[in-house]
This record gives sequence, structure tokens and C-alpha cells, in this order.
Amino acid sequence: MQNKALALTKALHAAPAKASLAIAGAGNRAVGWILGVAGASRTVLDIQIPYASSAMSEYLGREPSQFVSAETARALARAAYFRAVRLRDGRERVVGLGCSATIATDRPKRGEHRCHVATHHADGGAVFSLTLEKGLRNRDGEDTIVSALTLNALAEAFEIADRVPLDLSPSERVEREGADYADALTALAAGHISHALIEPDGTQLADARIDGGAVVMAGSFNPMHEGHEKLALAASAALGGRPLVIYELSITNVD
Repeated sequence: MQNKALALTKALHAAPAKASLAIAGAGNRAVGWILGVAGASRTVLDIQIPYASSAMSEYLGREPSQFVSAETARALARAAYFRAVRLRDGRERVVGLGCSATIATDRPKRGEHRCHVATHHADGGAVFSLTLEKGLRNRDGEDTIVSALTLNALAEAFEIADRVPLDLSPSERVEREGADYADALTALAAGHISHALIEPDGTQLADARIDGGAVVMAGSFNPMHEGHEKLALAASAALGGRPLVIYELSITNVD
């Protein structure tokens, strides 16, 4: 598994995307693989390990109902995505990844040993859930499985076909739930992204950063008319003609 994990990490570093990761409970070996292979700066924007419950609550901005769940993994991935949006250069593709897990430790656990790994990006995302067979592996063995699943989830989000094979028992199975969006407006309507920028040629961009600032004109623009265009030109001229002028439309009725 080690060699295949390192090979997949090299492929991740060669892909035209970057990621912000939030790893909690397990998946630490994945961090070592990602940072240990040359080229990590081409992939990693940020890695956080919100291990304590207080740290996770601070990262999410709220206390989750369960600290280890698919919902929490999705929330971590979403928070990591918007962190990546803030940290990226220009409009490069970014992915947020969240891992929420509870595995073997130095004391017996009553509950299941399980993990949930989620991804969030402009086009959609997925959550991968796995319950581990208790007693089959030690902590290091369980962390290796979670770490391999973390790499595989990131590879899917990076649109890489290769995967690290998981050494699972017959009773263990990875369950996947995902969502895909055809364009930025669809993702925005679903609440998946914060804003969609539509350029004059019709190109849709999700959560695009506007370098150099912009003038924002809000309204219903129903219909768009010459007065709106003249207002935009006047606003741009008043600011030296350099700022981009954006018409802001709400997807819900502002009244």
C-alpha cells in the first residue's frame, strides 16, 4: 500500500488543482504522504488538524451534533473549500477535504470504529463512509486504511483515475454518497457555493475572486435597460475607469 500511496500522491501533485484539508481523529498518515512527497506546494494550500472538540467547533463555527459523522465530514470539507477559495491564487481549481473519524486507541471503545471522508468543490463533492471491523487491526493499521481512503477521495475530486487499494475484510465496505452540479448557477441554487460570476460571453465561474476590486450594482434588472448600462459606465468613470462593474442579482426575492 505504501508504494501505491506514494505513487498516487505524485499524481496529485502533478494535477492542476489545490486543496485545503481538515483531518480529525485519523488520516494522519495521509498528511505524511502528501507532505513527504516532493511537490506538495503545488497541491496543498492548508492542512488543519482540529483534534479537540473545541478546535473542531471553532473551525466549523459551531458545535456539531456529532463529532464523527458524515454530516460533520461534509461540514469540514465545506469549511476547507471556502478556506481554499480565500487562499488560492487567481481562479485555480480548489478542493476542500474533511475527515471525521474514531479509531482504536489506548482504551477500549464501546462504539464502532468508523470514518467519514468528504470532499467539496465547485462542481459537487462526495462523502465516503467506512465502518472498520473492531479488533482486526491496531491503531496504526486503522489509520493506514483511513489515510488511503483520504487519498482516494482527493484523487476523485482531482479527477485522477488511480486509487490506492484498501485492504478491507469481507465485512467492510466503503459507502459513497455524492452530488454533481452541471454549472455554477445550479450549484448556487443548491446552496453549494456562495456566488456565481457570469462573464459577458456567458462563462459561469463559481466563487471567483475578482482581482483589483469591482463596483457592485444591485437590483432586479427586470428588464435590463439602457439606464442600467449608463449607471454602470458612470460608476466606472467616477472611479477612473479601471474597476470592473458587476450587476448583482439575488437568487431569492430580496423583497
